[in-house]
Parts: sequence; C-alpha cells; structure tokens
Amino acid sequence: MKLNAPVVWLTFPGHRFFYGTQDGSVWHHQYVAFAGPRVRAYIRSGLYPIHLRPPVIPIWQADQLHDGLDQLNICLNSTPQNIARATNLLEGILLQLHQQKPPPRHLLPPHVAALRQMAESIEKNPEKELDFRHEANALNMSYAHFRRLFRRVIGQAPRQFVLRHRLDKAAASLQLTGLPIKAVAEQIGIHDVCYFSKLFRQKFHISPGAYRANFNESVTVRAE
Repeated sequence: MKLNAPVVWLTFPGHRFFYGTQDGSVWHHQYVAFAGPRVRAYIRSGLYPIHLRPPVIPIWQADQLHDGLDQLNICLNSTPQNIARATNLLEGILLQLHQQKPPPRHLLPPHVAALRQMAESIEKNPEKELDFRHEANALNMSYAHFRRLFRRVIGQAPRQFVLRHRLDKAAASLQLTGLPIKAVAEQIGIHDVCYFSKLFRQKFHISPGAYRANFNESVTVRAE
C-alpha cells in the first residue's frame, strides 16, 4: 500500500507490519509503544481503532500531532519519569486522532496537493529560505488567503511550520552529531546562537546543551 500523506500507523500484537519508503529515501517518523489494561479500554471506546483495514489514520493537522509526540517523548525521557502525565499526553493524542476533521471540501484539490508538496519539501529541507508571498502568487492567490489555506491543510501557519521543522532538525543533530551548538544553529539557517537557544527552549522546554546531555544520558542508561 502506497501512502502520500501524513498518517498514523496502528500496530498491535499478533500481526507483522512492514513500512518504509519505496525508493530508500529519508522519511520522518515518530513512534510510541504502550501496553497495559488501559489499552483494552482504548480499543473498546474506539480511541485505538485496530479494526481499521489497513490500520492507518490519515492526519489532517500533522504538526499538532508532532507537538504532542514531542511532549510525550520528553516526558518519557525525563528523570524521574512522570507516568501520570505521560498517560494524559498519550490519551490527548488518541483523542485528537479520534476527533480530527478533514479540511473543508471547498478547497480545490490542486491547491491541496500543491500545499502538501510544499510542506513535504519544507520537512526535507527546513533550512531552505522560502518566499511565501512568491509561492502565493504562483498559486494565483493573495498571501492572506495562502496563509489561511496552508493552515487549514497543513495544520500550522507557513512560517511556524518552517520553524518547527528547523528545530526538529536541530534536535536530531544534537542527538546524532557532536557539532557545536552554534554550528547546529547555522545548519538550520539561524545564525544567532542566543536566538536559537531561546527558540529551542520555547519548543522543547530545555536548553540545547541540556537536551543533548539528557539524550546522551538516556542512551547510556538504556545501553546498560
């Protein structure tokens, strides 16, 4: 099955699932695993609809979901873990999936496709500078209308969407490389390290240096 839009893939014991890109290209994904008696209640209530075939839920406001997963992972990696808060965050994500609504039908399919393609390009190269007014003109619409449609289809205003994925890329770089924080900031197109640190703290509620130290400590503990 080929999917061309953001989705949540539901997995559960008793089945084998295989997923990835057909051409071997990089793809962005997040996941969370959970178990226990509450899960049966989630299934009975429809919050975790494993009856879907295939068990896939299209995502209409992907960035809201990413934000929820970011907060959940930060909570799960905290010391000590706040299980009660993590459970509340997980149930909030499941409720969001259950209550989400698709974009209004009056949006023209070509515009929806163009905006999703633009969002995919931003996700792959968030450091790239984009002139959204130029993009709006290319779609024959005013900048104000473009912003409204982008927010409806993608779930976040254009510049907020870019900033979110820049900071996500910075977080990944802090986890996977030993680059200095200034170099990490410049890598995503932010040349003021103090401003970068302020933005990073606003999103992740922790400084870039502490984020890297906490991640490395978490990896060390798990390896032991």
